[in-house]
Amino acid sequence: MEFFWQGVGPGLISGGLMVLLGRLWRFGERDVGWASSLAVGVGAGAGYVLIRDWPGWWPRESTAVVPFAAVLAGVVGMVCARWLRGWIWGLVGAMGVGFGAFWLVTRNLRAYSWGTGEAVCWLAGLTFGVGMLWLCMRGQVGRWGGRTFAVAYGLFSAVMGGVLVLSGSAALGQLSGGLAAGVGGVFVATCWRRGVSWADGVVTVLAVVVGVLLACGYLFAEMDWYVGLMVLGGPLLGFVSEVAWVRGLGGWKLFFVRVGLVLCPVVGGLVLAFIGYSLD
Repeated sequence: MEFFWQGVGPGLISGGLMVLLGRLWRFGERDVGWASSLAVGVGAGAGYVLIRDWPGWWPRESTAVVPFAAVLAGVVGMVCARWLRGWIWGLVGAMGVGFGAFWLVTRNLRAYSWGTGEAVCWLAGLTFGVGMLWLCMRGQVGRWGGRTFAVAYGLFSAVMGGVLVLSGSAALGQLSGGLAAGVGGVFVATCWRRGVSWADGVVTVLAVVVGVLLACGYLFAEMDWYVGLMVLGGPLLGFVSEVAWVRGLGGWKLFFVRVGLVLCPVVGGLVLAFIGYSLD
């Protein structure tokens, strides 16, 4: 029963919060990206508490940064989607939250292992990576629609959880599963409202949390660099679906192609991680 709540709890929390916000604000046919951002962020953050424990008011270990980053990314995504219209604000917000999260994640490495130059390169590179993830996901959600995007990246997060588990960190894998459940909860809560556009706000939470989980997997677990690159290839490969002859497929064919393109690299990463795990 405990395992059940750890797996389903984040989805119930995010979906329930989405329904509550819908009741309070009566969304109608308007854009509700701001509400979905907050709901997924809170759901992913609550997943840490369900899976691990309350981390305290200040994260003392690297994985404890994840719930704070998720909730803050949800709030920033909400503000950008609700009041600060324009893609540049969302990009700056995601990179700002990402930088803060990476600053906390790497504090021991900066204090005892890295020199100043190495720390600057790592922080700049990781923050840039979050920005690239945000741009890829933001471009796709605008073209694909919320349902296709949610299915693709909900499954992406779930498979990434398997990669993290096989890379030596069950905790990070569970947290990635919690992110998948959070996206799924909002999807279920809104799938019957065809006129509602909700997925834009989720991009900030996804970009930040995926970036932090992969960074922790490489720096503190046993994830190989090429496995991490395979996982990051999913959002990039998704743009192949924008080629004219692929878009011409239309309907369910295009849906499955888009989901498959996002999943192929991360499934490849899962296979490589399994091979590495088997050889150890």
